[in-house]
Amino acid sequence: MAIIGVSITKDTAYRGAQQSFSNVYYYDGSLPNESDARLIINEIVRVEKLFHSSDVNFKEGRVWSAGGTIAQNVMILTEPLSGQGSVGGDASVDRERAVLIQWPAGVNVLGRPVYLRKWFHTQTTAGTTTAWPDGVKAQTAPIDQQTRDRFEGFADQLDPLNVGNTFFYVLNSKTGRASQGDPVCYRWLEHHQLGDEWR
Repeated sequence: MAIIGVSITKDTAYRGAQQSFSNVYYYDGSLPNESDARLIINEIVRVEKLFHSSDVNFKEGRVWSAGGTIAQNVMILTEPLSGQGSVGGDASVDRERAVLIQWPAGVNVLGRPVYLRKWFHTQTTAGTTTAWPDGVKAQTAPIDQQTRDRFEGFADQLDPLNVGNTFFYVLNSKTGRASQGDPVCYRWLEHHQLGDEWR
């Protein structure tokens, strides 16, 4: 088994420019060749598009070996992407608001819970009504349970990652700490910086 890194880069209009941002995943599984790496990227993109708005553009996917030293790790594939998220968006939501998904990953040496965290700048609730309620955007109301359940269902498809019913990859940290439970959507819409291209 091997640790691999996967990066999915997206962009969206923000402060007069197209702002890039990425989600990076680490998985434990077989080390893929270029063809298999393309399947991994395509599967993650398929899932991510289900809960990102059409204002989010998918730009690039990368897969690399991540289990060794800097000198040992190698890029396996860099793949240009196209298309947008598949659901309607919320034009009024702050682009730096993000849905936080946490996978439990055991406890640390002090016995405290450890989580694998991903922030998704979805710009949508991914539901029938795609706009976030005003209270959620103002941080005066939590994300309702139905919406949290929906995002947890999407995140469930990312761990384990099922690639063509042939390859199964378990979500890990960069250092090899594996997820140990179902994903949990945090109750509040988080502030998470997109990047610094606009600075």
